[in-house]
Amino acid sequence: FCTWHNVRPPRDDFDWLIGHGQTDSAFTGPSVDHTYNDIFGYYAFIEASYPAKKGDRAILESTILQATSSGGSCFSFWYHMYGQIGALNVYIQGAKATTPLWIW
Repeated sequence: FCTWHNVRPPRDDFDWLIGHGQTDSAFTGPSVDHTYNDIFGYYAFIEASYPAKKGDRAILESTILQATSSGGSCFSFWYHMYGQIGALNVYIQGAKATTPLWIW
């Protein structure tokens, strides 16, 4: 996960995992990663089937990202949502508030 880590309870209920190729649950995940478009590249995913239940949360959090002097920071990602996912949200945690950046 490089500089990212899974958040522990009570803030979340289960963890993000690293995978490659197809996921164990049929028809729920990508068959390849986006970067290399083959089964050898890796991606982060959540296993949203049993024992996970509606309302459970899996939070992946980064270390502090410093803005550059030339114009800030950039964050990009690809997503693949098959199955019963619910929502995928991205937030920025500031010193005084948490701000939603992207809500799906």
